[in-house]
Amino acid sequence: MNKQYFRAIAISLLAWGNLCLVEKAQASEFTDQVNLLTIDFNQRLGQGITGLNQNLSEANISLFDTYSLFENDFPNEFTNTTDACIQGPPLAPSSAPTSICNNPSEYVYFDDVHPTSAAANRIADIANDALEPGVVSALDEVFIFGDSLSDRNNLFTFTGGTFPPTVAPAGPLAGTPLYSPGGFTDDSLWWEHLISDLNLPTPTPYYATLPTTPEGGINFAIAGATTGQDNTGNAMTPPFPIDLPGVEDQINAFSSFFAT
Repeated sequence: MNKQYFRAIAISLLAWGNLCLVEKAQASEFTDQVNLLTIDFNQRLGQGITGLNQNLSEANISLFDTYSLFENDFPNEFTNTTDACIQGPPLAPSSAPTSICNNPSEYVYFDDVHPTSAAANRIADIANDALEPGVVSALDEVFIFGDSLSDRNNLFTFTGGTFPPTVAPAGPLAGTPLYSPGGFTDDSLWWEHLISDLNLPTPTPYYATLPTTPEGGINFAIAGATTGQDNTGNAMTPPFPIDLPGVEDQINAFSSFFAT
């Protein structure tokens, strides 16, 4: 989005095409079915966005297709498209990694879910391509909603700077550098690559330091967020001191922030 939104002139919104991560979840017997569901979801999402753009004259919503990028392009661009750079215990390899690759730029996945900075850079490329030239020239700040794919410093703040861990917390590689501070990747997130390409300021993490004015935009994204008001992090033990927000909560926070 950009400041023109607040002048009731225009809204620019980037919408992700759905990703299919079944292969990384090691559930190959379901891959074909979930691939079909993903394709169907993306087609319906595209139809919905077309309808919204037709009905909302002041909106400009763009869809960028991450599914095709992972399925069709990455196999030709990366040496390793299936294994994670971080290897370790099932479901929580970062808790006590047994190996960390020294060439993450050749991997698509940094851990079992999150892309490397190199893969995120390619996601930024297609996001940039999806934006219309007129929209790009009008952008002066960004507002971000989502989960760990876009979270920088929000969950990190809630955990006192302990998660995601910047160094391996346990295991044979304890103390070895791991995630970049505040983000679930080895370096930059996809939107950080994008704002660098567009020469835009870095948005302030909403849950880390609530800005008094939204200069440079705000990042509401927080790891674990679902599309509603729940967050998978709320099931963790020990629990967080507050209920972590979902995407619906992020949108409500955005609305409340600018209603004051």
